[in-house]
Amino acid sequence: MDYNLFQIQTLEQSGHFENIFKIFAKKVNKQCHAMMDSAYIKAHRAASTCACKDKDRKIGTSGGGKTTKLHILRNEEGIPFKYIITGGEVHDVKMALELLGKSPIKGLIADKAYCLKEARDELERRNIEICFLPKSNRKFPWPYDKKLYRKRHKVENIFAKLKDPKGIAFRMRRCAQTFTSFESITLIKLYF
Repeated sequence: MDYNLFQIQTLEQSGHFENIFKIFAKKVNKQCHAMMDSAYIKAHRAASTCACKDKDRKIGTSGGGKTTKLHILRNEEGIPFKYIITGGEVHDVKMALELLGKSPIKGLIADKAYCLKEARDELERRNIEICFLPKSNRKFPWPYDKKLYRKRHKVENIFAKLKDPKGIAFRMRRCAQTFTSFESITLIKLYF
């Protein structure tokens, strides 16, 4: 069956592709040590200039110019099961608890960006084992499992694969909903 551009845009705006991703993500094992990270995606000049129906295009201004930030949560097997797209100026820890939601994970492996006391306290309250690398300027760094922390490179591998398609690497899409749909399709193609 052939789809025309209008039909594809209708599916994107209705959130159809994100719903398909959520259906696949429900089958992923979440009873494990999850890994969380984020990456910047530089917005193309065309994506950040023209008008869009979305009020919030999820393009922010940071040190690197106009950027979007992709936050991903994945399991030990390397399969992402949740992601959020924000403007590039949004700090990682602000999205950490929203990204975790009510996921039944046993532990969380993340980098230095997630080591704020408020986030650590919330994760400890929920009985989630924490494996964060402490910041170098901490007076009293906490202990962490170095063997477990070495597995964190797997979440970085997701970003390496995701940035292969040109549409994601350069954020060519103007509207946040269209870009999110493209992310969902790419994640489904790569991991399911």
